[in-house]
Amino acid sequence: MAERTTTGTTVRKRSWDRFSIVRCHCEDLAYTHVHCPCEKCDGKAVSFSLEYIHWNKKKSIEIETANDEYFENDDCASVGDKNSMDSSHSDNQSDSAEHLSAHEEPTSSSSFHSETESENQFNAIELEIICTILRAMNLAAQMNGSNKDFDDVLQFAKELFCREDPDLETFWPKNWRETKRLLQNYGYKDPKELYICLDDSHYTLWDVMTDPSSECRYCGKRGSIKYYYLGLSDKIVLWCQNTEMCRKMMAHWDNKDSWIEGTGSNFPLKEIWDGSRFNELSWFWDPNITFMLPFKCQFCQSVISVDEIESSEHLSDNSYNVLCSECGFRQVHTSIYTYGDPRNIALIGHWDGWQPFGASGRHSCGAVEVTIANMYKKERSSTEEIYVIGFVPSHCLPKKRPNCLDPFLHPLISEAEELFISGLQVDYSLGVAGLPPGEISLRCLIILWTGDYPGQCEVGKFIKSGIRPCRRDKLKGIAVESTSATGVHYYYGDNRYHARYLFDARNLLEDLGTMKEIDQEDRKSIRSKMSRNTGYTGLSILHKLYKLYGFNVITDCVFDMMHNLPMNVVSNHFQMLIDSDKINKKVIDERLNAVPWTPELKDGRIPEGMATRLGYWKAEEYQKFAYPLSECILAGQLDGLDYHIWQLVTRMVELVFSESKREEWDIADVELFHNLAWRYAVLLEETYGLSFCTITVHNLIHVKEDALRFSHPDNYWCFSFERAVRRYVNTTTNFKNIECTYAKKEKRRELMKLLNTSPLLQNRRHKPLQIDIDKMCAKSLEAAHELIKVVNESHIPHVNRCNRGVLVGGMSANECILLREQVTQIVDCCSGVNAQDVQPVAFKSRSLLKPLHGIGGVLYRVGEHAVVEDIADVETVIEFTAFYCVAIRNDFYTFCEGRKYQTMKDDDGNDIIHQYSGYKFVNEMQNVTTFCPSKISRKLMLFPCFEQEENTGLIAVDYLRKQMPINQLQDGIVVPFYPEVDDMVLVRGDEAEPWLAKVIKVHRNSKTVLLWYYKKAAESDDECTVYIAESNRRLARDIVSWDSIISLAPGGWVNNYWDTMA
Repeated sequence: MAERTTTGTTVRKRSWDRFSIVRCHCEDLAYTHVHCPCEKCDGKAVSFSLEYIHWNKKKSIEIETANDEYFENDDCASVGDKNSMDSSHSDNQSDSAEHLSAHEEPTSSSSFHSETESENQFNAIELEIICTILRAMNLAAQMNGSNKDFDDVLQFAKELFCREDPDLETFWPKNWRETKRLLQNYGYKDPKELYICLDDSHYTLWDVMTDPSSECRYCGKRGSIKYYYLGLSDKIVLWCQNTEMCRKMMAHWDNKDSWIEGTGSNFPLKEIWDGSRFNELSWFWDPNITFMLPFKCQFCQSVISVDEIESSEHLSDNSYNVLCSECGFRQVHTSIYTYGDPRNIALIGHWDGWQPFGASGRHSCGAVEVTIANMYKKERSSTEEIYVIGFVPSHCLPKKRPNCLDPFLHPLISEAEELFISGLQVDYSLGVAGLPPGEISLRCLIILWTGDYPGQCEVGKFIKSGIRPCRRDKLKGIAVESTSATGVHYYYGDNRYHARYLFDARNLLEDLGTMKEIDQEDRKSIRSKMSRNTGYTGLSILHKLYKLYGFNVITDCVFDMMHNLPMNVVSNHFQMLIDSDKINKKVIDERLNAVPWTPELKDGRIPEGMATRLGYWKAEEYQKFAYPLSECILAGQLDGLDYHIWQLVTRMVELVFSESKREEWDIADVELFHNLAWRYAVLLEETYGLSFCTITVHNLIHVKEDALRFSHPDNYWCFSFERAVRRYVNTTTNFKNIECTYAKKEKRRELMKLLNTSPLLQNRRHKPLQIDIDKMCAKSLEAAHELIKVVNESHIPHVNRCNRGVLVGGMSANECILLREQVTQIVDCCSGVNAQDVQPVAFKSRSLLKPLHGIGGVLYRVGEHAVVEDIADVETVIEFTAFYCVAIRNDFYTFCEGRKYQTMKDDDGNDIIHQYSGYKFVNEMQNVTTFCPSKISRKLMLFPCFEQEENTGLIAVDYLRKQMPINQLQDGIVVPFYPEVDDMVLVRGDEAEPWLAKVIKVHRNSKTVLLWYYKKAAESDDECTVYIAESNRRLARDIVSWDSIISLAPGGWVNNYWDTMA
């Protein structure tokens, strides 16, 4: 309360009597509380402990004030007035004690925690109670019990948490009403129930209602399909309140230098912001740029874009006379501008349907989900960062209705429109990019949409197969009569021709009218015919985002390489090899059983039981089979061309899924994948026939487009989304209204996830981990990651040592005595060190964590194999035998010990290379070497050679290699050429340099051409670029196969000569 003044005298409000404080059960707080009468709270509802802290603080101030007044009076009093001063002091002391209750004693303020610390402790207890309640609610939901069972679980949770502690019991809510209010105070909201009408009487229309008694606008019926919408704005508010989430969501801004300026892709491609799309949208985040906002039509609520506003009649005062292109309503609009903000959020959308009960049946389900594109992909790839927007009861949807998914996406798209145009007021908890924390208006956009092929066709309104199934180009299928009862199948051939003459690309603005026409067509047969001939089933609801920021449903609905490559291309090709009896299942299984999988590869699914379990293999199993070991496992099983075509598949899998390639893609990698995809499509058609040229094979040629626009495919593949499905399907249900069960559990999960990462709660739960920064070692892997975090935050001088490696395990009873030869090898590893500087007692561990290897670090263990570089930077294979912490001149250093393997040589001294995979052969040596951890390059596996019984060596499966063995592939990676008459081409001959020739005649049946060779005008001049026709007719003419032609020759005609520089 403020001070009050009476007749010129200042009177301070005195502390209150303890007996005036009474317990209260009003609705201001969810638990029993009191109302604090201090100046700060002014009657606000608070906990008992906080009111008591405020009371003690007030008493301390009164005592100090009384002492100050005493000394002030002392300055004015005479020296002889001692009794008066003593009396005053005594009265002051008794007056202070008089206002204390009988059981309390005066205490100085230093005896208590600060008010802020106490409030933090209070909030931490509240957070822990909420997390406990949420876990109890999840447990009760899994029990499928009654309301009484639910109350019993909550009571049991209270007993476990409080353990008869009266202080904790005070905080615990007394009933469900208080529990619900407590959850709502921390952001919990039940899923919003929506009611959807998809009645057949309005085939092209649908309606979404918020009330169960509301009637459809088109048929007058009530919504028959219930949809539980979890919302987007609520999630964003919770994200922004969490400092850890704010830190994660600023990863794009930490790397702004690579995308904030310029145009196009930013090589190397690693994170999503390295793609060109982030360049195009840089204004959305750049605080130095002001941009105009679109708005919604007052009549039909359609978005009117900035281009439409600026092209309208310009009035005074920055106003425009705007005509809505959707409804024709004319309105005056005053343009609104805003600045870019680094805290704005970009989302990745996803839709997928699945079977909740594990097998195909009548009850199918699906989920609309988002994840945050602003994060690093290693953080975004966690299933914890997958947020559900709503669960779709797919079993209730009408069959063969293209717009049946639209009403379920409509709430998300509408919310995204509002978030972009009007923004969302949030309390941003972290100061970032020079901007303070606090209330801000935050905007959001959906940058891309991902999903498997059927899911993308449903959302984007594309046909899945048929005449024109490609959503990027105007591919045309070839009809083939099926032997089954399914009728005609369409396949996609002439790949050699189209590798040279590309298909016409689809254009959104050109095809928009067609999309709308199909979308509004309510005659099913006419609509089906239009879809077959155009490839569209309507206008995607995602197109609403186009007028906001240019979301293009053709280019921004990406191809998912998790499904397209392992689950389609790899599995179909492998099944074809099995069906044609080209491989022996028993042999393959024997070789699979001999694979020494590393712990990293075992983390997840590994391919096992090909003869018995192949039908149950998932994408991860097909991927790990294809790379890194299929070339070794299939060695000797396939003939030359079959094996070469399979190698094209493994190289594509390696480019997408290898850890070393996931670190970065340069322009050469992008072009390499593109050439691999085209070569595979051509050879697949010409070797095995048109029936193997499916749409998923064709989709591979569009990976390049996605990579240039959105970076490496692992930024938008569906692994994390697919793994998140386990959260839902593992939920115990009573098989009734399961979407409601899933939605409520997901709401609780999202809140609990954010509360668990709260600094208050983490500090309360924090248990000290055993680490030693001087020795750079930790007791466990968790402790090692904690050590790395501590070093990077507060021990900067140790960062380089930490990056070289952290010893894990063996912090107790791990001392050992170094042998003389070990000391000698250690001295050889160090410069300026002699044997006397090395302490004979070292500390031994069984594993070493390299923080900068891979995504999130790699743990090297005793018994595993790796590639290390020796003093001359020559790569050697070793098997780890120990890791040491050694004291040298009072400082600790880390060393590794391992048994060396020797690379096998042929008679000419060249490395012996496995002819199929390109891996080296090695033999074990008995000598053990000691080296620095900085010399460790990567892990590998040693696999026996089955196809060469006389070869006693092991294949060093270097699955993390950076350089791919492209030269091992037949003909390299040349896209098969389609020749035309008068082409000037490069022809592969006996010499290293290709020959130059002109195509005279093309024989299409035999796939040969008649050539006329050209030679240099000055044969002795190596720098000559002018070529003339060979005059000797016998030497000039030749008939060669199309496959001998590499490509068109560079250059052009100058009179009758060919100049390669023209």
